[in-house]
Amino acid sequence: MNPKWILVLILLPMIAEASTITVGPGSCDYTHIWEALDAANPGDTIGVQSGTYYENVIVDKQITLRGVDTGAGLPVVDAKRLRSAITLVADGVRLEGFYATGSQNCEKTEAAGIKVLSNNNIIANNTASNNSCDGIALYRSKNNILMSNNANNNNDGIYLDSSGNNTVTHNVANANGEDGIYLLASSGNIISDNSVSGNLDGIGLTESDDNIIRDNYAGRNLDGIGIWGSDNNSIVGNNASNNDYVGIGLGHCSKNTIVVNNASNNEYGLLLMHSSDNLLYRNSLIDNIGCNAHDNGANRWDDGAIGNLYGDFDEPREGCRDGDHDGICNFAYEILGGSNFDEHPVASVPGPIPDLLSLFLV
Repeated sequence: MNPKWILVLILLPMIAEASTITVGPGSCDYTHIWEALDAANPGDTIGVQSGTYYENVIVDKQITLRGVDTGAGLPVVDAKRLRSAITLVADGVRLEGFYATGSQNCEKTEAAGIKVLSNNNIIANNTASNNSCDGIALYRSKNNILMSNNANNNNDGIYLDSSGNNTVTHNVANANGEDGIYLLASSGNIISDNSVSGNLDGIGLTESDDNIIRDNYAGRNLDGIGIWGSDNNSIVGNNASNNDYVGIGLGHCSKNTIVVNNASNNEYGLLLMHSSDNLLYRNSLIDNIGCNAHDNGANRWDDGAIGNLYGDFDEPREGCRDGDHDGICNFAYEILGGSNFDEHPVASVPGPIPDLLSLFLV
């Protein structure tokens, strides 16, 4: 017999064994999620209907765990202040469509509404809210996708600890007590297209290198984006405006690239403290109350051809004269706090200021 047919015959029973198990009232297979997990085989799907499940769900098999809204909203997993609501310990799990709440206080355990201790998972379309600790937390976990989740009214909304190569995209993390999205000792992650508001820090990084922070809205926090002791990150295309204190801040950082961001209407637009060898250009820094840019280190504020747009130095009356009409001021802009200059500050254009990102990405 052809070896290919032998392989097919071996795989067919495995494929046939995959099934869907239902959890909920009435005619469902089980009334508790843990019962369905005990009965499930790898590859199965567990569909959990609307209702409140007072459980600590531990997913230890490679399955799909899917919430099914039967008309009463997402199924709720309530930990009742005991550990985490949902914990993923198996690799390759797909978790979607749950409301995870009631996790234990952070001071007692590493708890979360959704806690991830494994790799290669997809966590999508969940709500993790009103947890005493974090909404969604990854510990020593890699290659996960967190997509289109809501993480509100927690300690941190989304928290990555010692976790790398994860993608966190299109999530909403609002009104958390600490950070909307926070990375600690986590490298190689992509944080993109998220909305974070009403937090202490919108997006925070500590000792986290080589990450991409791109196209996020980080407004109406205390600080929009705060980076501490972290190197080689790319901060690109974010809107960090209308924060109470700093739009984008770096402390003790080096070799980061800060480009095409909008940091306007804050106390400080861009604030660098004890940081060096960072590159900042094509950013919009307008109407910041304290100052648009402050830097007490040694950093580059232009790429040799174009710098940043400053609301207090973009018109002739403010010292920006553009005699050759190339969009670049003829004179350098002095960055407050040290001895740095932007040698190629951007001049404003006549009429209403165009969308900065479209202007700079031409």
